[in-house]
Amino acid sequence: MILIISQETEVSTEDVIEWLLFNKASWKRINGEKTIQSVALEFGGGCLGKQAHWWNADGETSFSEIHAVWYRRGDLNIQSTQLNEEYEGMQQINAYHRKETLAFRLALHQALSDKYCIGSIFENYLSKISILEKAIAAGFSVPATLITTSKKELLKFLTQTGAQVVTKSIDHVLSFWIQSSNYYAHTSLIDQEALNLMPPAFNATLFQERIPKKYELRVFYLDQAVFCAAIFSQHDPRTQIDFRNYNYERPNRVTPYRLPDTITAQITGLMRKMEMRSGSLDLIVTPNDEYIFLEVNPVGQFKQVSDPCNYYIEKKIADTLTHADRT
Repeated sequence: MILIISQETEVSTEDVIEWLLFNKASWKRINGEKTIQSVALEFGGGCLGKQAHWWNADGETSFSEIHAVWYRRGDLNIQSTQLNEEYEGMQQINAYHRKETLAFRLALHQALSDKYCIGSIFENYLSKISILEKAIAAGFSVPATLITTSKKELLKFLTQTGAQVVTKSIDHVLSFWIQSSNYYAHTSLIDQEALNLMPPAFNATLFQERIPKKYELRVFYLDQAVFCAAIFSQHDPRTQIDFRNYNYERPNRVTPYRLPDTITAQITGLMRKMEMRSGSLDLIVTPNDEYIFLEVNPVGQFKQVSDPCNYYIEKKIADTLTHADRT
């Protein structure tokens, strides 16, 4: 059986499941929004390896049935009883219970990692800084980067680079909903107006030199296979800094793109080094045809690569999982 860990609103999960149905594969999906009512993990003593099973609204799931795992997004939502915090000491006990539940969730994810896995919750804990360092070690060029809490250090960085500067998240991108509106933190340019408004000290912030772009590349990596799309975001002022600031009225042109063998080898080497079977990578091609690495998102979207380029990535994920389940 294939286990899919996802979220209720995750569209690409639905697309992959359509191909699993076509393959007549055995699968079960668990969404992070749904509570697991009861769960057990057993190991040691006379137990051969790790054994686990849980119950939720879909019935019982046993680890022995699972041969392949696709961690798309979300988590294993284990029920945790909260005590009435009106009483003294209950707040500390509730905090303790939450930590214990987190440790248990991670132990279950660790047990699942013994299976064939595409993606893992542990990949979400990889820091952007660590990934940039590994990309440099793999032979990539990366933008000059500064993380600071000081306007003075930022001004010094601006002088050193002699270029415009953008800011982006240090770790995960901020995204949330208020009623029916989605708010999303994009990569933004630090212009003179922003500098003038900036206080002497601020929260830890990541800054990078702005790299001139001929076009952007979005790459999806799947178990040594590389699928690349060129995104011509420079022709629209709205998407020049970040193509994710989508212009739905005039979408960017997206075309299939063949990477040089050296760049493909660097991507493969980097992903192997990080022990990641899948991920979405962002790169820039400069007007001088230099390839600049930006980041890897372990759970990044791939539909904007799959659909316009006819890569059928969803089918390839389903086929990979089906093969792992049946062998």
